Amino acid sequence: MTTEHRPLITVHSGGFSTPANSMAYLKLACEKRPDIIEIDVRATLDNVVILSHDPAVGNSVIAEVTSAQLFETNPTVITLEQALRICEDHRIGLNLDIKEQRAIDPLLRILDRHKSERPFIFSGCGRPEVEELHRKSPRSRVLYNADPWDWKKVPDYRDYMRAQLSAVKELNCFGLNISCEDLRPEFMGYSRLYDIPILVWTVDDEERMQELITLGVYSITTNNVDLLRTVLRRNSGRKLRLYDTDWIKHPKQ
Repeated sequence: MTTEHRPLITVHSGGFSTPANSMAYLKLACEKRPDIIEIDVRATLDNVVILSHDPAVGNSVIAEVTSAQLFETNPTVITLEQALRICEDHRIGLNLDIKEQRAIDPLLRILDRHKSERPFIFSGCGRPEVEELHRKSPRSRVLYNADPWDWKKVPDYRDYMRAQLSAVKELNCFGLNISCEDLRPEFMGYSRLYDIPILVWTVDDEERMQELITLGVYSITTNNVDLLRTVLRRNSGRKLRLYDTDWIKHPKQ
């Protein structure tokens, strides 16, 4: 078993000022060699899994049109299978951000057919998505998406963090995916009691990157991979929190 002294680098879909989920984004992301590339997935009416953050592309609502209809008016849309081939060629892991629960079945069928040697991690998941993924793919690494902290409904931040971390443990998730705006130092301290990896999105500010590295987060999602690498290099001689990352570095060992 190996350990890493730094957070994993996850590139946010649409990083490098490219259109989100585009071919330009995927190719540039592979050239930059992050640890993980994030893509957003949805399914068409005929269960073709495509890359899109929003429920509609142009005037087409993805869930209400067939893939042929979608591609006819939006020929630049990328399928998941295209994305898998590109990332497999570059041997980079994928964060599959599930934007709708109905995409899970066709998504799992594609992954089963693809037999990739690279690892996957699932994000965008609340309780229903987590339970379905665990039921249909028990060995999947699934992140629980933290609810945004609404201080009007939950005035005490400690109650908020306990609720999120308790959900991760109850659902047996791999880790917690949380907005950088909702993560405070005490959250990280409490997560250590649960031994839960914390993955943070989306961070493009240099000072905030340093704060999160110091806190010991598991992964930082960013649009600016070069900046994050620069900040990480400054911490190269510093003892940081250790994590088991064999699953991403050596997926078949």
